[in-house]
Amino acid sequence: MATTLDTLGDIKAFVADKRRDTAFEHWDEDQTVVDINLAIQWLTDEVPLATAFGTWEQAPDATNTAEMVPPLGHDLDEVISLKDGTTNLRQATPAELAVLDSDWDTRVGEPTHYIPDFRRDGQERQIVRLYPKPSAVLTTVTGEYTRVHPWITASTDRLLVGIQYRIAVAAWALHLGYAGDSQESQDLSKAQWWERKALDALARARKKTARRHDRSPATVTLQR
Repeated sequence: MATTLDTLGDIKAFVADKRRDTAFEHWDEDQTVVDINLAIQWLTDEVPLATAFGTWEQAPDATNTAEMVPPLGHDLDEVISLKDGTTNLRQATPAELAVLDSDWDTRVGEPTHYIPDFRRDGQERQIVRLYPKPSAVLTTVTGEYTRVHPWITASTDRLLVGIQYRIAVAAWALHLGYAGDSQESQDLSKAQWWERKALDALARARKKTARRHDRSPATVTLQR
């Protein structure tokens, strides 16, 4: 069995190996995948270092292009800054812009603000919206963002968290499995035991990270 727990398949194998009991026979594999993903989200909530940070850079295609889809291939968690060339734009909500300018949605000019994760009704694309609409073609727009960990479903899907945190993910998934609603698979004493194991593993990972003085977020640059 892999000890690095690189992929969803590795975590599933670890979980299966630790669930050799009567309750395990009643555990649903699809629910196990859900539990592992929930465990990953728990970890990224607990440890900001486990959340990926990054930058993207793109050139809008034409004048008046105010809505941009960052070329990232995954959902953003939060756009934490946006620049038009070297000018920092201010973050705002549609409601805030409506107070500032009743015609904000059609206003044309030099961008001063941006709306992160802007979606129109019925629209699934994740958009960063500029205000006002650019009156001239922008050369470069650069954004910094945090991202949520993508939902993983294939056994070969890789975990995007540090190796030192992955045992905590596996232990928390076991905690969730034993704490589930199913009477056949539920074992609250084991749920509590795995919860302690997960928290212990998380504490050890934090200490290891601190010893390495590795407090810098990973950065990736994507070109359009």
